[in-house]
Amino acid sequence: MPAAADHYRFALARLAELNASSARVGSASPHTFRPELVLLGTQGPDPFYFRGLIPSFGLLSRGRPLALANYLHGADPLEYFPALTARALAAAPTIRASAVSFVYGLILHYVLDRALHPYVYFRTGFDASGDASGIFGVRHGFFETGMAEAGRSAADPYVSTSDETNPGRMFAAEKADLSVADAVFAAAFPDRFESGDYAASWRDMRAVLGLLWDPSGRKRSLFDALGLHNTRARSMMRPIRDPSLDGIDYLNQKKEAWQYPADGTPSDASVRELTAKAEKDAAQAESLLIEALEGGSVDWSGLFRSINHEGHRPGERMRICRSIY
Repeated sequence: MPAAADHYRFALARLAELNASSARVGSASPHTFRPELVLLGTQGPDPFYFRGLIPSFGLLSRGRPLALANYLHGADPLEYFPALTARALAAAPTIRASAVSFVYGLILHYVLDRALHPYVYFRTGFDASGDASGIFGVRHGFFETGMAEAGRSAADPYVSTSDETNPGRMFAAEKADLSVADAVFAAAFPDRFESGDYAASWRDMRAVLGLLWDPSGRKRSLFDALGLHNTRARSMMRPIRDPSLDGIDYLNQKKEAWQYPADGTPSDASVRELTAKAEKDAAQAESLLIEALEGGSVDWSGLFRSINHEGHRPGERMRICRSIY
């Protein structure tokens, strides 16, 4: 899961491109997709990881959403994205455009995950099973937080209160829109999802990331003083105020060689170049969804290629890394 801010920024860029494309061809409406639902979907399954982390919000409800998040990240997307799309297309006319917009956001999350995760895992490492458990999860969090901060505009100060650093603004959502998202998941995963899971998970994510938002740096100082530096919570605190970002080339602007962890494919792609690949995939998804909305028969295999969120085929184990930590 690249940091929530990276997913948010990626979705904003795609929506802006759709608006610009519509303007170029003289379309009467900006584009097919509802921005509010796209921005919900662009966080993908990640909200489910936060369910119950605020104990008073339902710790006992954590197991089912966590299992769904793990399934969606690791499974072949051809197992579930066509079903999600079909359920969105079959929604009542009053919410159909919203449901499809939400699925489009989910696809945006997927294509950015798929593009960036191999690079992140190579730089941060993983356990013997190829999972980001324990300290590897902490390092993963630190790196993705640093990557998000490094990717921000140089004109945006490190203590900014802009939407992409303030969870209260970035994760603002209307109850009706959360209900649409819940309905899509409930229809697509009746055995894995209980009505209300998504809205509750979104609330928990917003609350957790709100607690970890630290423009003054005081929370980070407190965690470090208490010996809690190497914790997942500490790794996700934003914004980072140090302009040097620890001297790490998070975006691989120097084009250092790295490898895809599952199969060893060599690369020197920067984060900007990897994101450009995700943008091409997003444009393909846009065309396919619009075709489906217009009643066409859509083949998803060319887009998804049976590559999961982690950037490899289900069943493949990551085995190659060179951690910076």
